Amino acid sequence: MDSTGYFEFDKLPAKCANSYIYCPDTKDYRTNIYSVGAKGTGDGGAFVTVEDIVKFWKGLIGHKLLSEKMVSAMFSKQSGDGKDPEEGYYGYGVWIIDNPDGQDYVYMQGIDDGVSAISEYNPNNGMITVMLSNYGDNVWSRMRKVRKEMY
Repeated sequence: MDSTGYFEFDKLPAKCANSYIYCPDTKDYRTNIYSVGAKGTGDGGAFVTVEDIVKFWKGLIGHKLLSEKMVSAMFSKQSGDGKDPEEGYYGYGVWIIDNPDGQDYVYMQGIDDGVSAISEYNPNNGMITVMLSNYGDNVWSRMRKVRKEMY
């Protein structure tokens, strides 16, 4: 993962995108630099690229980062009741959605002021989907559309 990290807002690397928040009173956007921490931490604030997230998934499912046994445990339901089909269950570091027609879908997600992200792995067809927004768009509704049309 060559382009992922926790960077200070006043020292962003080249090609690093700013994130924006919509302001209804002025009907335009402003950056989120005063709405989030000055530097990311374990609970958020990472800068990532689609390519790096795909590399991460491939490292996981290819057992280059963790053993097959560990990935299997990670992708197994550990908590949750599944009542909300959108949220599903929680594994170890990933969310899991029931799939009555095959293996369950596994996804990671994140949100902060001006940013949202979801990335999902479908073990039935090997599809990896990544959606990143630096405007805080609703990536979840778009992921539902991908599931409906592509799975």
